[in-house]
Amino acid sequence: GVATETEDVPHDDAVSRRLEQRMDLTEANFQREISALKRAGEALLAKNNAIESQLSCLQEENERLKVKVFQLDEENRKLEAAFKIHVENMDWEYDATDPPSDSYWEDQGYVDYEVQFINEDFFRKAKEQSEKLRRGTFGLGSAAEVLQYGDPEYDGLSLIRHDHTMCSH
Repeated sequence: GVATETEDVPHDDAVSRRLEQRMDLTEANFQREISALKRAGEALLAKNNAIESQLSCLQEENERLKVKVFQLDEENRKLEAAFKIHVENMDWEYDATDPPSDSYWEDQGYVDYEVQFINEDFFRKAKEQSEKLRRGTFGLGSAAEVLQYGDPEYDGLSLIRHDHTMCSH
């Protein structure tokens, strides 16, 4: 029985070496696969971080757009209201009473050139500007258009004392 044991020893050593080599190869393969999985995991983490960053930017942009939409909705409501008023005023007619006679103003203490200014300039401008304001066209013809009566060069004509006959204008 002793000879059999010694004959088997070299055979066992060869099997052991082959098993050891296979285990080494298997371990090396596992190490390569583990390294590959680690690299893939790192790449996935990097992609995930990039996606989270994009998501954050998109959320911020979404909030800005919500604010902009709210502002545009408000502006739209205002424009719709102005348009509705404009449509309602399209057929509006200036229906103030006719200006009093020259003698009425003379009786109120105004002199000739003031009476002429009041009856010819004030009431004409009041009508023109009222129509433009009512129809929404005031200032469209000229950026310098202002609500003003009288001659800025001559202050004496720019002030008219209160008179009930002017209230409808």
